[in-house]
Amino acid sequence: MRFLIVSIAVLLSATFAFAASTPKEVCEQLAKAARNNDFDTFTKLSTPPGRGIASTPKANQKNFQSMHQKQLDRIKDLACGTELVAGNQAVVKATSKGESRLVPFHKYSDLWRFDLPTYQAFNQIQHSHHAKGGHKKK
Repeated sequence: MRFLIVSIAVLLSATFAFAASTPKEVCEQLAKAARNNDFDTFTKLSTPPGRGIASTPKANQKNFQSMHQKQLDRIKDLACGTELVAGNQAVVKATSKGESRLVPFHKYSDLWRFDLPTYQAFNQIQHSHHAKGGHKKK
């Protein structure tokens, strides 16, 4: 019985820790999980598979895990900076490998989570922009 009470207390404290987190704190936890190759924590800090990726998580679980593993590798050296919150959306200005980037978050079930689909869209725009030569000086 004592073990059960302690287990429930640990689970509740972890839940409240995530619930009280700001996007910047989640960003820092995300980077730490990536550095530790902690895929489970990384996934818990991210939006669930059904949001923007697939309507049925089981059918796309392999793709979901593959995408998250790639992002985990890219976020290992992330240094999280200031956050900007607008309703249920937020971005954290961060640096990684000497470059500034915006890391998007979405408030999902009252918890801030890394918004993988938006992050991937940001990266596609950024890579497309660089492939076309970016801004040219006049």
